[in-house]
Amino acid sequence: MRETLRRWFVEFGPIPRELYMRDGASLMVAKYLIDACFIRVVSGTWWTPLDYLSPGITMREEKLALIPAWALVALVVWTLPFVWVGVSYSVRRAMDAGRAPGLGLFFFVPFLSYLMMAYLSWAPSRQAGWLEAHRQVADATDRWRPALLSVGVTLALGAGFIGVSTVWLNEYGTSLFFALPAMLGVTAGWVYNHGVERSLRATFGIASLSLVILGALLLAFAWEGVICLLFALPLAFPLVLGGAIIGRMLAQLGSPRVAMAPSLLILPLGLLVDGTVMPPSVPREVLTTVEIDAPPEVVWRYVIDFPPLAPPTELPFRVGIAYPMNARLVGTGVGAVRYCEFSTGAFVEPITAWEPGQRLAFDVVDQPEPLRELSPWGAIAPKHLNSGFRSVRGEFRLIPLPGGRTRLEGRTWYRVGLEPAAYWQPITDGMIHIIHQRVLDHVAALSESAER
Repeated sequence: MRETLRRWFVEFGPIPRELYMRDGASLMVAKYLIDACFIRVVSGTWWTPLDYLSPGITMREEKLALIPAWALVALVVWTLPFVWVGVSYSVRRAMDAGRAPGLGLFFFVPFLSYLMMAYLSWAPSRQAGWLEAHRQVADATDRWRPALLSVGVTLALGAGFIGVSTVWLNEYGTSLFFALPAMLGVTAGWVYNHGVERSLRATFGIASLSLVILGALLLAFAWEGVICLLFALPLAFPLVLGGAIIGRMLAQLGSPRVAMAPSLLILPLGLLVDGTVMPPSVPREVLTTVEIDAPPEVVWRYVIDFPPLAPPTELPFRVGIAYPMNARLVGTGVGAVRYCEFSTGAFVEPITAWEPGQRLAFDVVDQPEPLRELSPWGAIAPKHLNSGFRSVRGEFRLIPLPGGRTRLEGRTWYRVGLEPAAYWQPITDGMIHIIHQRVLDHVAALSESAER
């Protein structure tokens, strides 16, 4: 077992075809069975092999919508080691087959990754000549020039792709948040170690510095704000470091520029997949409840229309997350319009169900930005603030409890326009929960005060 773990996570030598097929199939089956059983326990639904093999996690969103946020976090963390083995094995198998190692990086492109794995499972071993070639070793004392070159090339790649993806195409898919960080790490690791072997610690430092400077550039050019960059960091950072390990490995083996050429196609092909293969997201439900020491008929009055709330004290609201301030109703019954005023604007909510003392439901036809970004330039409006989160409808249910008490349930259905959904949904779930809690606690306080 120790030898197997070393092969998966420590060693970087070529992988023969038989080992690639055996370990790959075993890990895929094991991960599917564990994932399927886990999802069955936490959501009550089965994840079929077809769900598992669907290209891109959005193909499974209908079932992902049933999974609690904490379980999605667990799935993301659990998946990262398998991503590492899949990528490193594919790169090493490509080397063993005498193909450009950049071919293995197609693991990050949905659908095309299966074609790549099928090809590598078939291709016979044929070691490339450059694997045995002696490299021309550069001056190991010259640290600044390769470091600056590594950071410069990485920044050019990152800024260029982010500009095309977000500004031109308005795409916030797996290529942007998944493939790009890995490619940035590969690029930084390969350029920094090309010609001379440098320590893994120094390589991590250069890759991390490139990521930090890229974030600073996005802030400086008002492409992004601090909040969204911090949200993306837990996903991007391990991918950058993993990519840096692979890039360093390829440089140590003497991989020439031509051997890395196929990897240049990964990001544009990924954008193509994001824009054509991925279906629209499925609305996800978030439920928050509170028990109130007041009967439903009293609680109802403050559900449909409540006075202004006190300024928020919660940290998420104070740093920019939009927070509710008051609600007002124009009209009565189905067809009336409820306006829920937030710190960034108003949600416009036509009433679709009006059951006094029991249920209030509404659609959302217009909404403000979900947060006010922190930026040195003041108010900025990246496109994903509108496309990345869209509230669809909402509902309040009032359930009578013994002793003249009420359980008030607040629900929101929303769509996420960011990928991978399993990463972003726990973040948006958490934002909606704290918004719900602020409103429900306010309604509870008003209702209980009216009963005294």
